Amino acid sequence: MALRARARELVLVDGRSGAGKSSLADDLRDLLDATGRAVALVRMDDVYPGWTGLAAAASEVSTRLVRPFLSTGVGCHGTWDWQQSTPGSPRTTPPGADLLLLEGCGSSSHVRDLDPVVVWLEAPEATRLQRAIDRDGPEYARWARVWSAQEDAVLRGPLPGDLVLQT
Repeated sequence: MALRARARELVLVDGRSGAGKSSLADDLRDLLDATGRAVALVRMDDVYPGWTGLAAAASEVSTRLVRPFLSTGVGCHGTWDWQQSTPGSPRTTPPGADLLLLEGCGSSSHVRDLDPVVVWLEAPEATRLQRAIDRDGPEYARWARVWSAQEDAVLRGPLPGDLVLQT
C-alpha cells in the first residue's frame, strides 16, 4: 500500500453494499497495526442516519471527521442506533491515531481532494445483494432498492481508487 510520509494518513475502503469492504478493512487494520501505525477504524454503517442517510453521512464524515482529523489529529462523527432508529452518542477518533481508516459506501465521495489512499471494491450485483441480505437479514431486502438508488447518486462519476479489487 502506497502510504505517504505524512503526519496523518487517510485510507478509504469504498464500494457498493456487499462488496466486502468491512472484511477488507478488518484485514487492513490488522496489517497496519502490525506495522506500528495507530489506526482509527470508522465504519460508515455506524454513521449513516438510517436507511435514507447515505449522502448525509458522506457529507458529515468529510466535514466533522476526515478534514479535522487530517488537520488536528482529532475528528468526530455521529452514530446511529439501528435497533431504535435514533441517533446514538457521538464518537471521536482515539488520541494519538495517525491513520484514519474509513470504511463504507460513500466514504470517498466528498474527500477526493485530500489525496487519500482509496481502495475500491467491486463484486457482481447478485453476489453483493446476497452478501448484504446474509449480513443484515430481511431488513436489507426491504430497503435494497432505496439504498441502491442512494449509492447511484453518491457514487456517480469517476470514483474507483488507487487500488480496485474484484471480490
